[in-house]
Amino acid sequence: MNGILAKRFEELAQLKAGWLDGAGMQPDAEKLEAVARKMIEGYPDCLLLPFIVPTPDGNLLLEWNVSGDPTVDLDMSGMDATFHVFNENDEDHTETFSLRDDAGFDSFFAFLSSLGQLRSSDSTSYSLSGFSTYEIITERLKSIKDGTASSVHIEALMREHGIED
Repeated sequence: MNGILAKRFEELAQLKAGWLDGAGMQPDAEKLEAVARKMIEGYPDCLLLPFIVPTPDGNLLLEWNVSGDPTVDLDMSGMDATFHVFNENDEDHTETFSLRDDAGFDSFFAFLSSLGQLRSSDSTSYSLSGFSTYEIITERLKSIKDGTASSVHIEALMREHGIED
């Protein structure tokens, strides 16, 4: 999982000013590196990976394709993360976290871990949105090699993407 996050943050670090049809600010390199390091080191293995996209104003948006459409708006200038989710009555619930220090990231990760809809069914499951089949399979192969997953996980992933043996 860390490899997938690392690759995504490497891609985001390559963005240049004007990346969006001549508009689109590039994320602050120093702050992006800090966020990447904390996400790669601390993002809970029990959670689905978010799809991470840049916003035109130089910030990041994290999205999960699960019930309630949870998202996190990560304000790179202030290092604040605002979590949004719709409850069963279609009301928007928000929580804001300061990510200026380790304690802030710990609190943010603990909050995400408390949300049932973000938890994967097993510690080697990944949210597939935003990642290529190659990236997912490569990461799963690494987890088999290091003993954290079985070939059953790869077979299920291959079936899911219509890939035959």
